[in-house]
Amino acid sequence: MSNPTLGHIECQGCGGVCEVRQALRRGAHLYTHCDNCGTDQRAGSAIQNRLFYRSKWVDGPPPIPANAGEPPGDEEEQVELTEKPAPVLEPEPVEVTETKPEKRPKTSPFLWLFMLVGIGAAVLFGGRGKVLLTEVQDQGSNNHGWG
Repeated sequence: MSNPTLGHIECQGCGGVCEVRQALRRGAHLYTHCDNCGTDQRAGSAIQNRLFYRSKWVDGPPPIPANAGEPPGDEEEQVELTEKPAPVLEPEPVEVTETKPEKRPKTSPFLWLFMLVGIGAAVLFGGRGKVLLTEVQDQGSNNHGWG
């Protein structure tokens, strides 16, 4: 449940009128709620000073926040708000450009065949290559035309 609306002030985000409310914990800080911009709960002394001394209160000012500071001079008197509706913020149109996927170079079907034959040969003769070579060297004394 939200805290009750205590006053109104110009929204720093969109320039519309936003509600001023007071938190119930930790210093009783003031905060704003704007229909367009959402909730702003900044608790710095400059913000609290602005909210406390420049808001138009519904039923008189609430208890002063802990860090609101001194009232501003005459040049920053409490502002009388005109009930102007908050501007309607419409999203900007975005251009959609269609991108084509990059073409990968085609692989030759023979490359796949050679790879499969190579893998098959490695599996079949993987452990036997050394044995076959040793047998051929042992039979080197027999004349098979190799040397």
